[in-house]
Amino acid sequence: SNMNIFTTDFFFSIIRIATPILLATLAAVIGEKGGVSNIGLEGIMMMSALFGSLGAYWTGSWFLGLLIAMVVGLLEALLMGFFAELDGSDEIRMEEDELSEAGWFHRDSLPEDHSDISLTGEMIELFRGGREPH
Repeated sequence: SNMNIFTTDFFFSIIRIATPILLATLAAVIGEKGGVSNIGLEGIMMMSALFGSLGAYWTGSWFLGLLIAMVVGLLEALLMGFFAELDGSDEIRMEEDELSEAGWFHRDSLPEDHSDISLTGEMIELFRGGREPH
């Protein structure tokens, strides 16, 4: 059998699938030219895509899904801008004081966390109890 994957449909699907990544790359290049390093573009894209898809599904409108995706992306970018600490340098470096509190723990010696509203806290409690998330 003559199976040729290099068809026009294949190349069109490559362009269709690669377009979001290329647009994020273009946004990163434009940001770098403006002196801003945004290493969170991929996460912003994924969250926007998730909430845009869910919004389009729940509302039944592709336009409202697009609007929701744009709002989520804007909110995430604003949150990142608000919480980013700038020291005048464009170099990204780790925070020594935050990492000094990090540690490896055995399941039996995890510190207590009394937060009931955190997804991370819920995952830690599942791990502490030897249960898997469902």
